[in-house]
Amino acid sequence: MGGWVAGSAELIHHLRYAARPFLFSAALGGAQTGAALESLRIMQREPQRVDFIQRESARFRGLLNDAGISTVDSETAVVPVIAGSDESAYDLATTYRKNGAIGLPVVTPAVPNDLARLRIATTAADTASDITFAAEALIDSARECRII
Repeated sequence: MGGWVAGSAELIHHLRYAARPFLFSAALGGAQTGAALESLRIMQREPQRVDFIQRESARFRGLLNDAGISTVDSETAVVPVIAGSDESAYDLATTYRKNGAIGLPVVTPAVPNDLARLRIATTAADTASDITFAAEALIDSARECRII
């Protein structure tokens, strides 16, 4: 559900590598579970939302791939954008935000070394022009960061 630890660099390093089994083990709370259930109900009532996001996330991935950005084998609305090192992922996230969009960095130990990435979540609330803007901003950001 979230949290943080403050401590020395040595403590943080130790926790990052020794506490791995505890990093991703939290169950959803009641409010999050209720929201997820209602989301499923909306998807059943409004399948056009699912069709839209499947089409637009595929278009988003295609625009990035055509520019030379790796999205590995993603087929979902959550698009991984491989940046390489942890530092490259942080730089790309910062540049992307400056260029008007948001992608969250995912770094070690959550992913293997040299496979740090941004996690881009496209949604049915986005418009086709939002998706185009996000892709163009990411391509520009990747160029600025010398990822492509």
